[in-house]
Amino acid sequence: MDRLVRVLIIEDNAVTRKVISEVLKNYSFEIIEAENGRAGIESAVNLEPDLILLDLNLPDISGFEVLDALKRNPRTMLIPVMVITVSATSQDVQKAILYGVRNYENRSAFA
Repeated sequence: MDRLVRVLIIEDNAVTRKVISEVLKNYSFEIIEAENGRAGIESAVNLEPDLILLDLNLPDISGFEVLDALKRNPRTMLIPVMVITVSATSQDVQKAILYGVRNYENRSAFA
């Protein structure tokens, strides 16, 4: 039996994390949740998800620090990352692209 596509959501806001999780569960994704950057890195290394959804504004370390750690680790360096954040400066977008982010979604458009 094939396993479900595994998605790691690294998001400190519990409501946002829950909404994203519920939407993805409707499409039969396996969901892993992390409420901060360090927990997200640990989950990514240990569980090797197929996709990571990452907020840049985390309480312990920045999303860019998470990206850096993920891209330097051989176990996680090839996992696609989609940034979902309210941080929408052109510098943030460019920096995320330099880290190899596959997509950058500005959540403020949904507020």
